[in-house]
Amino acid sequence: MSTPSNSTNTGVGDARDLEVEVDSVKTIVTQFRFAPMAYFLHSPATPQETWRDICSKPMQSIWVYAFPLVDEGPNTWKLALELDGGKIVTLELYNTKTRSGTVFLVRSLTEDVDGNTSDDYRNLMRIKVTCAGRRMQDNITLRDIILKVHGANLLKYQLSEGRGYRFWVHVILKEIEPLIREFPRGARLCDEATEIMRSRWTDDGRRTGRPGYEDEPDNPLNIVAGVWPRISADGEEMERSV
Repeated sequence: MSTPSNSTNTGVGDARDLEVEVDSVKTIVTQFRFAPMAYFLHSPATPQETWRDICSKPMQSIWVYAFPLVDEGPNTWKLALELDGGKIVTLELYNTKTRSGTVFLVRSLTEDVDGNTSDDYRNLMRIKVTCAGRRMQDNITLRDIILKVHGANLLKYQLSEGRGYRFWVHVILKEIEPLIREFPRGARLCDEATEIMRSRWTDDGRRTGRPGYEDEPDNPLNIVAGVWPRISADGEEMERSV
C-alpha cells in the first residue's frame, strides 16, 4: 500500500505510507521526501502527522544502548534520542529479511497513544543493560540528525553476512559528532560506544569480558563493517565496505 501525502507544517516535504512487516506484524511506515530511505514506524502514538511534528522538535540528548543477550553473538544495540519534553524515539538498523535487506527504522519508545512519555527516560534505563549518552547541541532536531545520516548515504547501509550493526552505530555517531555536546575531556561518544559494544553485557548490566564474536581481534575499533554506497567525486555511487 502506498498513500501520498502533502506537508504544510514542518518542512519535511511530501511523504508516502507503505505497508511492511516489522516484528512479524504488518504495519505502516512513512517515508518523507527529505530522507526517503528512512522508515518512520506508525503506532497509535505516532501516525504520520505526529512524525511530522517530531521531526522538527529539538533534541535534548542521545543514547547508545544495548538489549539483553538472546544468542551467542553480541547484544542488540540501538540509538535513542530524547526530545524536549521527555519523549524518546529510537533509531535502529532493522533486518527485514526480504529483498529490501536492512532498513533505517525510526520508532517511538512509547507506542501506546495513552502512554506517559514523560516516563520514557526511566523506561529506557529499565530495558537497557548498558548505555552511553551525551547532551545534544542547542536546537538540533531529529530532521537534522537524519539529514546528516542521509548525506553520508548511511540510510542505504546493509549488513555483511548478518554482521555490521555495531559498526553502523559507530559510523553514525562519527557523522553526527558536530551535533553532539561532547565532554571537554575524555573520549568522544562514538569511541566510548565502540568500546562498550566490543563486549557482551548480561541482563544485570555486567560485562562478560569477551567480545561479541569469537573471531574479533583485540583492537576495539575492528568491528566487522557492513556495506553501503559512498559518493564519488563526480557524484556517482560506489559500493563502500570499511
